[in-house]
Amino acid sequence: MQFFLVIVSIFALPFSSIFSSAIVAHRGGYAAATENTLEAFSKSIASKVDYIEFDVQFTKDFVPIVVHDTTTERLWKGKSRTFSSMTLEEVKQLQPKKAPFFTIPTLEEALALTLGKVGLMIDIKGDGTKDYPKIVDVTLKVLQKYPVPTVHKYYLNSSEPAILEQIIKKAPEQKTCLTIQDPACFSYIEELSPTIVSIHFSFLSKELVRKMQKSGLEVWTWSVGREERFQECLDIGVDAVMTGQPEKMQKHLLLARKHNVKYR
Repeated sequence: MQFFLVIVSIFALPFSSIFSSAIVAHRGGYAAATENTLEAFSKSIASKVDYIEFDVQFTKDFVPIVVHDTTTERLWKGKSRTFSSMTLEEVKQLQPKKAPFFTIPTLEEALALTLGKVGLMIDIKGDGTKDYPKIVDVTLKVLQKYPVPTVHKYYLNSSEPAILEQIIKKAPEQKTCLTIQDPACFSYIEELSPTIVSIHFSFLSKELVRKMQKSGLEVWTWSVGREERFQECLDIGVDAVMTGQPEKMQKHLLLARKHNVKYR
């Protein structure tokens, strides 16, 4: 009887009212492995996240690589260098400051592991170069090597409106996301018509999220680490939460489901 009551309790609410927000592993999920690595991606896929978000910078020879920073200073040994001044061969020889050992994956290596297994949010940085037409060209060329997934979607994201303009021009069918890390970026939404707006947690409000959603946009937020912020995001009603600790948020959702917590 007790088991029956637990089952009734779990399914008493519509599924969508319990799991109203998708879980996105920010930088691949950096709580369980080094950020933006194939190991992090594998662990996030195994933990059944909805999406993996990762960053793309470009080498001197214009190979898209999966790394957040513009320089080697934070995570790698040796003199600080910009990735845009290094060839792919040089990037692959970098030694991390801390164990475990890892190499920076190329975009192609990341796609080979993840595409079709999990949703992807591909954040095109291009901070080291302003040749936006070229970096969009090489990114699209890599993506075109793979069939478009029928189950797990991928989006191309940027906080730089000029990059999204190039994507729209060269691949108008491609779904995009505009990252809002400055209030001034809101003015680009109408012009760029993204599918998603990714808004920094500090700018969020229930009124803003409702306004964006009523205009047909999905609203994602980043980067959310503390558990109380998980709850705030769910209460506000965002469509997805980017967190470096996806398993922690999954546990929070399961606990909320156990107690029949409603969102929105």
